[in-house]
Amino acid sequence: MFEMLGFCILLAAVLTLNTITSSLAALIWHKLARRTTNWPPALRARLLFTLRVAPATISLLLALMMVLPAYLLNEPRNKVEPVSYQLGILSVTSAIALCLAAWRGLNARSATKRLVRNWLQSATPIEIPDLTIPAFRFPHQLPILAIIGSWRPKLFVSERLLQTLSPAELAATIAHEKGHLIAKDNLKRVAVRMCCDVLSILPSGRSLDRAWIEATEAAADEYAAHQTQNMAVELASALIKIARLIPAGERITLPVGAALIGQDEPGVAFRVQALLAFDRRLNTTCDAQNALFSFLYWCPVFGVALLALLLLSYPAILSNVHEITEFVISQLK
Repeated sequence: MFEMLGFCILLAAVLTLNTITSSLAALIWHKLARRTTNWPPALRARLLFTLRVAPATISLLLALMMVLPAYLLNEPRNKVEPVSYQLGILSVTSAIALCLAAWRGLNARSATKRLVRNWLQSATPIEIPDLTIPAFRFPHQLPILAIIGSWRPKLFVSERLLQTLSPAELAATIAHEKGHLIAKDNLKRVAVRMCCDVLSILPSGRSLDRAWIEATEAAADEYAAHQTQNMAVELASALIKIARLIPAGERITLPVGAALIGQDEPGVAFRVQALLAFDRRLNTTCDAQNALFSFLYWCPVFGVALLALLLLSYPAILSNVHEITEFVISQLK
């Protein structure tokens, strides 16, 4: 009964903490959404990714590093305390969410493997200068240019796209995909898919997901536009050509991959306008923004280190955590 109660408390703590942190993340984004409109796309994408994965990460870490140790160290093992009906519901709900998160990650991995295997059957390797991953051309009815996979990504270019774009436009689209590769966007997509938490069912959470995808595309566009003088215009031209070749209502969706065009035409129109207005002479980031970018990157590491330091310096914290846990459980009876 000691082990069962502890396991249920751990699961319920994950769900409760995730609800709190998800609500906080949604509130932060509600306050910052308009203020970050003019931020550099890469910085905005970093902020959005941090807000999206932070609730799941923080709730798991707090439950494993504080709630569970507090229970193991302070709960009497000879005390027989049954699992209440309310606590059982919370723990089962939390277990289902965690299993669903794991399933989403595994399903995306298997779907990606199947897609790559199918495309490779008719693909031909091609050499692309300065590209550090394998590249292939393959027959497909849609104009596809995409990096598929997170751990061992591959670049796929459809024959139709090669026939449609000029060499300069093709170079611009490949530069866009390099932007995704450098930012490790495919790996981040896996992390977001595995965050099957409260944000997944909140409208604000879905809005956060859409904003992150838009920011990653804008950041990749900006990366490409910085490469040469006319790259922004060439990429805008390529986007227009590709959008016209995609049938109405058709969407290029990938399990784990970054496609050049994966959204509807209004999104493409916005990207084209931004590219045509792009000025390479403008410095996209200032020192303060670069500092914030670095802070957001290392924020999870700093948070874990600070939490570990607090627990080592003040062991009484775990005793207080256990008292709070006992109070909450008593309210569920």
